[in-house]
Amino acid sequence: MRKDKRGMALITAIAVLALMLILFGGLAMIYSSQVSRNKLEHEQSQAMLLAQSYTEMLNHVLESPNSNDEKFKETLGNIDSREVEIETTLNNSERDDDITITAKGDRWKTNGNTRTRAIEIKVTATVDNETRSIISNYTYQEVTGGGVPDYAVYGNKVNYFKNGDMEKPEPILFNDNWYLNKNKSGLINDLALLSDGTTTAYKVGGTDNGPAINVFNIKKDPVIAPNQSDPPIAADYENFAKAINNNGEDTTIMPAWTLSLPDDSTPLCSNLVKGYYDNKITESCIWDEGMKDKDDVTFYAENDDIIVYLPIEGELTIENYRIYFDKIPLIDENGEVTVRQLYFYVYPANSDKPAKLTIDGKVTIANSEIAGMSKCLDIFFLCNDMVDLYLPEFEYGYNQLEAYFYFPKGTIVWDAVPDRNYKNRIRGCLIADEIKILENKNDSHKGIVGIDYIPPRELDSGASSEKTITFKLNSYEEGGKS
Repeated sequence: MRKDKRGMALITAIAVLALMLILFGGLAMIYSSQVSRNKLEHEQSQAMLLAQSYTEMLNHVLESPNSNDEKFKETLGNIDSREVEIETTLNNSERDDDITITAKGDRWKTNGNTRTRAIEIKVTATVDNETRSIISNYTYQEVTGGGVPDYAVYGNKVNYFKNGDMEKPEPILFNDNWYLNKNKSGLINDLALLSDGTTTAYKVGGTDNGPAINVFNIKKDPVIAPNQSDPPIAADYENFAKAINNNGEDTTIMPAWTLSLPDDSTPLCSNLVKGYYDNKITESCIWDEGMKDKDDVTFYAENDDIIVYLPIEGELTIENYRIYFDKIPLIDENGEVTVRQLYFYVYPANSDKPAKLTIDGKVTIANSEIAGMSKCLDIFFLCNDMVDLYLPEFEYGYNQLEAYFYFPKGTIVWDAVPDRNYKNRIRGCLIADEIKILENKNDSHKGIVGIDYIPPRELDSGASSEKTITFKLNSYEEGGKS
């Protein structure tokens, strides 16, 4: 019995010893593992600190206003969609070989005259055989366009055809005088009145063959002062209405607007109008034959600008429409307001055929906020190709085209029929390589056509002729172990 007790005690002692060995062995393994982990975390943190340093330096360059950095920003913004490496060196640095910077760009997204793309930059650092990376997401933005805000009327040729005689063009020139009313009385000598916020001014363009004929009457909004100096000088306003007419001056080349063609996912406009009482279009679309069955239509911008694509196969006529534009102002965290805009992008469907767009005299195009009387405009008719625009005589005095017509390579033929409401026909601007004003044969016609120049809502004078690049660091996050 005692043998059995001694045996059991021995077995128990051996078991306890084995358990203790296992326990201590486990603690030793845990300790060893913890030491290794601490060493690894130290190495990893050094790699991460190095990656963070380079990321912050890169971000500083991208946000720098220094003009020397602009070329790098533009190059980075137009980087390949495949991952490419960016070479970099630091003065007196021993770690250049431990840093790799790669970047790739996402596909372009275009809204109006603005296009953006996401740029992903990866900074990878290696310290003591441990590699860590930081992935940064940037937004690249370009804004390009023509000189729309600087001109009420512009043409390399602006001619007047009396009695519809197309064989006898009479060149139109705009003088430098500004008046208090359209009857050329009340000459404005104090140029400061042109931009005092209360005075509405008028400028005249006409022919000088025989008795002078005043053809254009340009009404200038009081807050618009193109290229304004302080104090104002006459040169500030010389381009507000201008015709070159081959008089030896250099031809002004209007830049193209950055607008891409629609892709396969772009819907037809007629498919977005669900019924007679549901005529709201909230996204970009292609104008198609089905739109002939519609009367009123409202383009309603919620988050993005709306582009209406107008492909022309030979000739396209827009008729019997009341087209309105409405939008939701977007307010950012700084309280700045962005108002979306509506673009009609005109282009030939077949580059081998001449193309012509006609906007019928019964058509109304206007902001819907105060139909026909908006203080600022958001609607653009744009064309980068040699497409002609025809504006026939309008039938009702209250109809108007409230938009900027920008056809720098095309010809605009305006069959002007002025009456007491002549100024309602165009509120915006008229820009083309050539502008032809056809005099109506009505005996009561006095040879006067008018344009009310209304400023774009968001663009300052000349802003649309500038190109801007903006980089914004959206976020950065730790990448995985390489």
